[in-house]
Amino acid sequence: MKEAFMLWSPAIYAFLLLALTGASQGEKTVFTYPLEAGFYRHSLVTITGKLDEDAKNFRVDFKVDDSNIFLHFNPRFYAKKKIVLNTKQNGGWQKEEYHENPFKPGSKFKLEFQCEEDFFKVFLNGKYLLDFKARFHPLSTIKAIVVYGDVTVNKFSIKEM
Repeated sequence: MKEAFMLWSPAIYAFLLLALTGASQGEKTVFTYPLEAGFYRHSLVTITGKLDEDAKNFRVDFKVDDSNIFLHFNPRFYAKKKIVLNTKQNGGWQKEEYHENPFKPGSKFKLEFQCEEDFFKVFLNGKYLLDFKARFHPLSTIKAIVVYGDVTVNKFSIKEM
């Protein structure tokens, strides 16, 4: 019985590590932009990149820390094939919002987040895509913008509007 426990311990450990970090199997961190001084409203975040040919999903997280994600932007190419938007607060995910997903695996894109104190306005390839209302405040608590998944980031910028 003791040997069986020892054989399963690494698997259980790996599962718990993935669950606690929010990473899913095969998901890779593509790009991290630390914001040591915090993040401020009236900013425009621009990400240009290319989706992998066999992309299943990618995500952009505006993170306070691992337990608090101000905005989780997650285009998915399986099951519902939707853009999922959410907030993680004190370790718990809030109610998901769904939007049509115009992204296509293998395609290039320019994704822009116009950031205000109470909402994010998102544009894809220069066209309005969606709004996401902020669920907690202040925006200045955001400490990093992280891109994960099946995507290559070619250019990233933040500028004041």
